[in-house]
Amino acid sequence: MTDLEMTDQHPLFRWRTAAAVAPTAAAVLAFVTVWAVAHPPTGSGNATIVSADASANGSVDPNQSSLTKQMIQTQGNVTHLEKVLAKVQARTGVVL
Repeated sequence: MTDLEMTDQHPLFRWRTAAAVAPTAAAVLAFVTVWAVAHPPTGSGNATIVSADASANGSVDPNQSSLTKQMIQTQGNVTHLEKVLAKVQARTGVVL
């Protein structure tokens, strides 16, 4: 019997294996994603502390100040869009 003949005899075996492995793989991926979100890399926390110390000493990182400006502008845009959405919902009577 050749390999081709053996796989032809049990095509359902591959689907059963895939059906058993897929939920396990999905659960592992979900667990790893949740863990990664809850545990940020160690380098990111140190950079925040250093930049906070630098701003306390009077020297401000130019990248941080530009990012802060962008954040404030984006927050303003979000607030404006929330007001527009509220007006549209009031006109249509739709609540999301």
